[in-house]
Amino acid sequence: MQPQQTQRPPVNDAGARSNTEDAHNKTLESVKHPGVLFTVFVAVLVVAVAIIAIQLLKEPSDGDIMDLFVTTPQEYDTSILAAVNQGEGNMLAYPAVTEATKALEIQSSHGILINLRNNTVIADKNGSERMYPASMTKIMTLIVAYENVKDLDAKVTISAKIVDDAYLAGASVAGFKAGEQVTVRDLLYGTILPSGADATSALAEYVAGDETTFAAMMNKKAKEIGMMDSHFVTASGLHDDDHYSTCRDMALALKYAIATPYLREILGTYTYTTTPTPEHPEGIMLFSTMYKKMEGDEADGVYIQGGKTGYTPEAHNCLASFAARCSAEHADEFDPQFILVTGGGIGEYAAIYDAIDVYERYTK
Repeated sequence: MQPQQTQRPPVNDAGARSNTEDAHNKTLESVKHPGVLFTVFVAVLVVAVAIIAIQLLKEPSDGDIMDLFVTTPQEYDTSILAAVNQGEGNMLAYPAVTEATKALEIQSSHGILINLRNNTVIADKNGSERMYPASMTKIMTLIVAYENVKDLDAKVTISAKIVDDAYLAGASVAGFKAGEQVTVRDLLYGTILPSGADATSALAEYVAGDETTFAAMMNKKAKEIGMMDSHFVTASGLHDDDHYSTCRDMALALKYAIATPYLREILGTYTYTTTPTPEHPEGIMLFSTMYKKMEGDEADGVYIQGGKTGYTPEAHNCLASFAARCSAEHADEFDPQFILVTGGGIGEYAAIYDAIDVYERYTK
């Protein structure tokens, strides 16, 4: 749409000259009486000072502060996600608990909601207590794999052992077959969307040679990020008593991940089709476990832009997600404003319902 232009009414040359002369005469009169100009100047100065003083003394309400960043697309620079209160290297500061932090009322046993704008905890429930992260672990797997590969289109051969181990463990899989050559890109999507243990094992072997070495890389990266109470044994998140984290740590990992646009894109993708191979001529259609469970349910006024689910019998249902106060139609125009991590939810949809409820109630 062309911008509208407002045209001034036509003025003839004679009229223009007459107006100029009048203005000139008035100026001369003012010069003859300098006291008038001084009085006007002082009056304007007093009014300006008063306005500035009122603005400085005014203490913005939480609602005023919230409005500044929940309604403006791209107001929050994604680069800040990896730079707020940084320590050494890539270390992120833990989100701060303040007097405004509320008790998080959820069904899940653990949870934390973070305001990304000021790196504070909005609400908390056992957020710093150890828990089993299950497949939320794959956020760390995604980070370590992505940062340690040079070519996303490099081919990785899926071994029979990878397929057999995933089957015997009863783990969720992306569906790759033994002998299939899969791109690193497809493995990254296969790790997050369907939560594929076959994808995580292939990435671990490709990057580090074996899963034990890859887990050591995950632990090193966790310390670099600033995660204070996490220890990873597997790339998939399958249960091990020595494989643990906290909601606050996992929130930090997610915050780090979404600072990289490509990782944020993967975490926010609903469906993805892998590269065609002889084993899958049309590719494999992958679906986000989070978005599939959310179908038909949306938080009022908030759009959940991406995340990662998790489940094991020991961890129960978990979810790490990020969101913004916007509509689904405009979600791509808004940078993440909140992170929510929950764990220990009883029931397949417990973590999803908790997320919808929390985003609706605590981010207004």
